[in-house]
Amino acid sequence: MRKIATIRKVSEIKPIEDAEFVENNLSHSQGYHPDGVNALNGAFAAGGAFIKVKKGSVLRQPLIIYHFADSRNGYRFAQLRILVSAEANAHSTIIETFINIGDGESLTNEVLEICTGRDSVTHYIKLQNEGKLSNHTGTTHIRQLERSNTHAVTITLDGGVVRNNLNMVMEDEHAESHMYGLYLLKGNTLADNHTIVDNRMPHCESNELYKGIMDDQSTGVFNGKIFVRMDAQKTNAYQSNKNILLFKKAIIVSIYIITIFIASDLVFVFGFAALAFTVVCVSLGKRLEQLYGICVIT
Repeated sequence: MRKIATIRKVSEIKPIEDAEFVENNLSHSQGYHPDGVNALNGAFAAGGAFIKVKKGSVLRQPLIIYHFADSRNGYRFAQLRILVSAEANAHSTIIETFINIGDGESLTNEVLEICTGRDSVTHYIKLQNEGKLSNHTGTTHIRQLERSNTHAVTITLDGGVVRNNLNMVMEDEHAESHMYGLYLLKGNTLADNHTIVDNRMPHCESNELYKGIMDDQSTGVFNGKIFVRMDAQKTNAYQSNKNILLFKKAIIVSIYIITIFIASDLVFVFGFAALAFTVVCVSLGKRLEQLYGICVIT
């Protein structure tokens, strides 16, 4: 049976085998969008995992990664790092599940970097159910090449303070990304979802749909940013955030930001700037429509 995927420790990568890929892509997210929690991971991560889905291969079963934080004997602080290479024409599904064991507090800080090759199809699912004393910060950084198709799903069911950063960087033409989020919150949970869609080349398309239900004194945040670079003609980008507030003390914050770098094709700029932004909230049985939008043209 032909091996279609490999998993190794980053420290075990041989100099002549995948070393150049690891050198060029490991920690790319920190250089792309520097932030403190990403730098913290880089400073304290003892190692990491490297996953390669080989060219033209199809994973018929999902690759499931379980992260267990054992806080039965006290506070747990985990720094996780994973680098994934989905080569050209590869089809794969990767699922991450985060679980806390015990009643103690924990902090998980993960950096996951995925590179999708030409004509590849990648499905990524992140499931968080760590408990009210568990805090989580995570950066998922995805780089897309020509005609790659990526689906990213983030599901938050429980936690203390949860921050998810999802970056989609479209580095080649006809890349397509779909980003979905679901957060079901109660108690004092804070779930903060920040997304970046960076359109760098022409004919790319992205679609974002995040939905949440907030009860008690929980707080949900959606912060979506779209960048349209100078060469990114004929870009299609969609964002939607819909929420239900079950209690008067529950909070939802939705922010949409678009930055357009003006090209010579002014028709394209105006057409893109005309996109509508909507935030729909349902609170105590009454439908409220609010609009928060920022458009920056440079």
